[in-house]
Amino acid sequence: MCGRYSLTMEAEDIMEAFLIDEFLAEDWRPRYNIAPSQKVLGAVKANGKRRAGYFNWGLTPKWVKEPNKWKPLINARSESVTEKASFKHLINKRRCILFADGFYEWKRSNQMKQPFRFIRKDHQPFAFAALWDLNEAGGENKPACTILTTSPNEKVEFVHDRMPVILKEEQLSWWLDSDVPFAELQSQLAPFPAEEMDMYQVSGQVNSPKNDDPIILQKI
Repeated sequence: MCGRYSLTMEAEDIMEAFLIDEFLAEDWRPRYNIAPSQKVLGAVKANGKRRAGYFNWGLTPKWVKEPNKWKPLINARSESVTEKASFKHLINKRRCILFADGFYEWKRSNQMKQPFRFIRKDHQPFAFAALWDLNEAGGENKPACTILTTSPNEKVEFVHDRMPVILKEEQLSWWLDSDVPFAELQSQLAPFPAEEMDMYQVSGQVNSPKNDDPIILQKI
């Protein structure tokens, strides 16, 4: 599962790193502790351009008539996404990416849970593979998203049994191109190589979404 992550970059750097043509999140600020139900920054391809803007993290499918009785879906298993009614209508036409530069997972030990941060070894940002949908019931008109997950690599496995699907640079264009069938992409939704990642312990301050400042990134 992926339930918390960071994106500590300025808008200009995000645009450059991910080749964004249109940036629609004018109030963007660096985030250190992004949590489900919050606004998250990502991109789609529209009219041949990469357009970045906000999604709500936690997907409610368009066919849900009473969203207030639905638990938003923050993750989708990449191995079985074609079998799930909530996702199978999205896999070809409503793919998106979410920008990140680290994610958090918790290792349980007895009654304690120790948070760890995972980053790329070269400290570069990366993109999660995600799906989005629009549920207009109840007057809502906000796109919502879910992050795809896969089996863990050797580093993440030490902490958790799932990890987010991290796309490599050469995969971004294919993922965002709705002309490329999902069937051609599913096998590529594999664990990011462990040798290209670093991990370290962080403070329990990350446990609360109210804590959203740089101190959370510090190693302990």
